[in-house]
Amino acid sequence: MKSSILFILAFALLFSQKVFSCSCVGQPDDIEIAVTEAFNKASSVVWAKAVSITPSSSKMEHPGQGEDFDAESETTHFTEIQSWKGDHGKQFYTNIVTMCCVCGRSFNEGEEYLLYLYKNKDENTYGTGICLRTKHVRYARDDIKILNQLVPNKSLQPTAKAPAE
Repeated sequence: MKSSILFILAFALLFSQKVFSCSCVGQPDDIEIAVTEAFNKASSVVWAKAVSITPSSSKMEHPGQGEDFDAESETTHFTEIQSWKGDHGKQFYTNIVTMCCVCGRSFNEGEEYLLYLYKNKDENTYGTGICLRTKHVRYARDDIKILNQLVPNKSLQPTAKAPAE
């Protein structure tokens, strides 16, 4: 009986269509290396406050079928507190797909986040996801210390103090 069930499951997996799934590649164990790599890959790295969040939808291509469909997303208006990299401005927006299994990231109004961002295709908004180092600022103390070391020219930007634990 067990072998029949395993055979059916294996058969189903082999012949199933591609589906959306979120799978993050492991990050380095050394936090300095992880932060440096994330900093180098991001178009912007910023500590910001989520001012407002608007539910929206984004066009996505269905894997293997080439058809577009509407996916649940959120547009979040942020205000910069501290910037280490990027030309996002003091006010900027993210548009992130938040539907299941596509690695999107939701935010909460009034909360502060350390954001590792990339520019969306529309060039007017940014994106981020759960596989990047983006996190609530309360969990970003070590990242912020490293970012302050990576960007030594503080004359153009105030030094961010790491949040208390």
